Amino acid sequence: GLVECIIKLLRLNFKILLIGKISKEISKLFDIYSEIDIAGYVDRKYLPDLYKQARAGLNYMPNISPYKFQTSTKTLEYCASNIGVVSSQYYWSKKFSFERNSNFLWLENLNDKKQFDNFSFNKKNVKDLEWSKILDKCNFSNFVHSCMERD
Repeated sequence: GLVECIIKLLRLNFKILLIGKISKEISKLFDIYSEIDIAGYVDRKYLPDLYKQARAGLNYMPNISPYKFQTSTKTLEYCASNIGVVSSQYYWSKKFSFERNSNFLWLENLNDKKQFDNFSFNKKNVKDLEWSKILDKCNFSNFVHSCMERD
């Protein structure tokens, strides 16, 4: 469904930067659209700079098990980069948006570009989800030290 989603957005006149490896067959499907750039594989260290050029990132996930329960690391990256999130509605995205009091633009409700242009994304801080904070919160360092002290 991701390709269909991207084509829907292109037909609504969104400008899209597609990051990641895609097949030649899928790439050809986008040849008729001038508003899409395909970056291909990009090293992780360059992603924040690319995200800074965007108003929002796309989080597409089908609402089926087990995918609907998985954390979307892309959504976390978008939030950490302080850009909005356009997302399909599924269990994890709805739960995360609700718990963080975030305002995601739901793909299922997106019918024209003006909705996006006028949408008020309330970007949320996710610094508490950095690995260092998570490991500190669960006392990981103490756990490792206690394991090392055992005979």
